[in-house]
Amino acid sequence: MSQHDYDIANQSFPAFRTDLNNVLGAINSSNSGTSRPSGAVEGTIWLDTTSATTPTLKFYDGADDISLATIDYSANTVNWLDSTVVFDIVGDTTPQLGGNLDVNGNSIVSVSNGNITFTPDGTGKVIIDGLSHPTADGSNGQALVTDGSGNLSFAAAGLSGWSEDGANNNLLPASASAGIYLGTTSATASNLLDDYEEGTWTPSFANAASATFGTNGQQGYYTKVGRLVTVGFNLSISGLGGGSGGADIIGLPFAASNTPTASYYAGTIGGDDNWSTNLSGNNTILQIYGNYLNTRIFLQKNNCSNIAAIQLADIGISRVFGTITYFTDA
Repeated sequence: MSQHDYDIANQSFPAFRTDLNNVLGAINSSNSGTSRPSGAVEGTIWLDTTSATTPTLKFYDGADDISLATIDYSANTVNWLDSTVVFDIVGDTTPQLGGNLDVNGNSIVSVSNGNITFTPDGTGKVIIDGLSHPTADGSNGQALVTDGSGNLSFAAAGLSGWSEDGANNNLLPASASAGIYLGTTSATASNLLDDYEEGTWTPSFANAASATFGTNGQQGYYTKVGRLVTVGFNLSISGLGGGSGGADIIGLPFAASNTPTASYYAGTIGGDDNWSTNLSGNNTILQIYGNYLNTRIFLQKNNCSNIAAIQLADIGISRVFGTITYFTDA
């Protein structure tokens, strides 16, 4: 590495040859030296070797030196110092940013339907506008949620404490006692719907334990919404098994509430033409008492002057069916 003043004086041939070789040596080494060549003129490019491992390529503008780039001998790279210098990012297979990437109003795009992939190293995270994203996929149906501190993770979609019932898309509360407030914007106890249930029950006669029924002739169903229960039954009687007394029906799925005190509930009853003539001229109803045998339906008759229990003998071998709605405490 050398420098020259690029001034070849008149001299003998051996001296001229030596001087010329020094000029060529300076050109060949990019005017290398720890200071600007003494013969530098406007436009001279020279290599400042003050740093032996990362020399700086400089341009002399006639007054000052402009640093163009540093040359890293160890990494075999050129680091341009002017941010406006365009470099070949395609040819550089391991490009690194020396600062923030400013898209200057442009976008990061792909072509030919290509993906845009962000893959941090090791335990690193993809952070977009301060939000840290998970680096592994979640489970089917989960969604991204935040912890309020800038960290995103996969969790079950929906409200906190609720989950989805798989492919059925139904919501499940974390607790069976949880519900939903309807018709209000606050947690008002009287607006809380915390139970809905449908099912079946087995109606039978309290005073005819050995009664028999025809095919599909002993059916009961119910619907429970909150504390309100509606039950229905359909009995096709083929034998009473020696039973006698009132035709009370037992087996209710929920006990009747006695709140308020002395709560009575009434329902409708029907039958066929095999009922006894003792029921002629009577209104027939179903009753449940909240304060007395509150898991039993009483079959009643009323001729407007007297109310009495319908007897098993009044029904006989026939069909009886009905529905009644009542409150329960559960």
